[in-house]
Amino acid sequence: MSALFEKTPHLSILAIAIVASYLVFVWLASCLKSYRSPLSAFPGPWYAPFFTAPLQVAFSRGTVWKDVENAHAKYGPVVRLGPRQIWVADKWAIKEVLLKQDLPKVVMYSEISREKESAGLFGEV
Repeated sequence: MSALFEKTPHLSILAIAIVASYLVFVWLASCLKSYRSPLSAFPGPWYAPFFTAPLQVAFSRGTVWKDVENAHAKYGPVVRLGPRQIWVADKWAIKEVLLKQDLPKVVMYSEISREKESAGLFGEV
């Protein structure tokens, strides 16, 4: 296989261009999906709909609480800090969620839930 690329270097450049184009397309599609998400109505930093890296770095450093407090001070009681990350600092909203609604979790939680069909806030083992 490498002999083919050595004889025709334009094939390796073409392969790299195709892979790079595909990766850019996938990233742009995910950015568009995040931007059109119902969560886009929530305030937050400009990068929140597109990247999870800042939040992951804060988690790994143990400073996520500082970043969340700063975000709440800047954007208000409900803040979007990632493509699928909403942080709530309003006690009335939390009370509403905990007492009146059982919001569904992502699919990952259904695997450890008592009830596989409806993994809610209190459905984990």
